[in-house]
Amino acid sequence: MGHNSHTLYGGRKSRFIHLTMLPSLEIKFGRFTFSLSPGDNKTIKYLKEHYSICQSYSSPDLSISIEFIPSHPPSLGVERKPYEYTFTNNQFNFGSGLITGNWDSKKKTCSLSVDESLFTPKEIWLFDRFLCRIFYTLSLEERVKGEEELIIHGTGILKDGKGYVFFGPPESGKSTVAQLSHRFQVLHDDMILVNLTENEVSIEGVPFNPKVVERRNGRGELSKIFSLHKSEKTMIEKGSPEEFIRKVLPEIFLPQPLLSEDRKGAFQYMLNFATKLGERIPYYRLFFKKDESFWRLIE
Repeated sequence: MGHNSHTLYGGRKSRFIHLTMLPSLEIKFGRFTFSLSPGDNKTIKYLKEHYSICQSYSSPDLSISIEFIPSHPPSLGVERKPYEYTFTNNQFNFGSGLITGNWDSKKKTCSLSVDESLFTPKEIWLFDRFLCRIFYTLSLEERVKGEEELIIHGTGILKDGKGYVFFGPPESGKSTVAQLSHRFQVLHDDMILVNLTENEVSIEGVPFNPKVVERRNGRGELSKIFSLHKSEKTMIEKGSPEEFIRKVLPEIFLPQPLLSEDRKGAFQYMLNFATKLGERIPYYRLFFKKDESFWRLIE
C-alpha cells in the first residue's frame, strides 16, 4: 500500500506520509467504494467539497494513497499530453507525468504520485478522469455475471421515477438541458454511469461535481435516450438502434483497465454494450431551443 518512500518516476523530491497516518475520505463510485488518502487535512477538505454528494461510510473496495509532487511546467517546446498513458508491469504514467503510480490487483491498492496542480478547481477534471479508469479496472476485474457498466458523456435526469439520458458532442446542449431540468433530479450534466443487467437498465451520476448545476445523488431505471441537436424548433424524432450505436460510441468513456492496452477488446465491449442498450431502450433525436418545452413533448 505504498510503504516505500521513494518516488516512482523522475526522482523528484516529494512529500510522503505513511498510509496508516493519512486522513482518508471514502467515496462511492457505482457499486464500489474508493478510499482516498491524500496526506493532509487541507486536501481532504477540498476533496470532501468536490465529492460531497458521494461520500460513503461503507468498507472500501479499494485504497488509494496519494503523494504530491511539486508542479513542474513542461520543458520549452515540449507539449504536455493530458490523455497520454503508458505502463510497464504494474506501474503507470498518466498525463505525461501528471499522475504516476502502481496498481496491486490482489491487495486492491493503488499508490499515486500526483502533480499538485491537479488538485485545483481548474484541473481536478483530469484526476476525475483517472478515477474513471480505476473504476473500469475494478468493474472489469470483478465482473458480475449478466451485468455490464459504461460511462457515457451525457446528462442524466430522474423525473417522476423515470430516467432519461441526453448525450451529444461538446456544445450540443448537455449542460443546457441540465439547467432547464433543475426542477427534477439532475444526476449529472456531463458523465453518467449506465448499468445493464438481464432485468434492468439503470443510471446514476459519477461522483464528480457537475459543470454548471447542482446535482442530487440517486439511481433510477432508464426510460429513454436522446441525442441532442440545437434547433429553432423543438421536436422529437424516433431513431433506429443502428443510428444510436453510431452516435453514442464516440461519447462513451473507453472501458480500459489501468494495466491494459487492449483497445480492440475495449471497443468490442463498448460495441456489445451499445448494441444491447439500443435494443432495449427507445432512442430519439431531440431538436430543442433553450427553453423547457422539450419536456412537454417527452411527456
